[in-house]
Amino acid sequence: MQLSIKKFLPHLLILIGFVVISLAYFSPVLSGKQISQSDIAQYIGMSKQQNEFRKDTGEETYWTN
Repeated sequence: MQLSIKKFLPHLLILIGFVVISLAYFSPVLSGKQISQSDIAQYIGMSKQQNEFRKDTGEETYWTN
């Protein structure tokens, strides 16, 4: 069995192409950027009162005002 570079070259080029496209598409993530997740920001704001109550009393609250 003789391995030919010409036989594997198209597959190798496609693989390299996918890697380059993936790196280009995910470059913002790879550079440390993040998408603002509004649901998490809203949860932090809504749970502030519960967290303060837990910190002050050591008990769990089951209500919010």
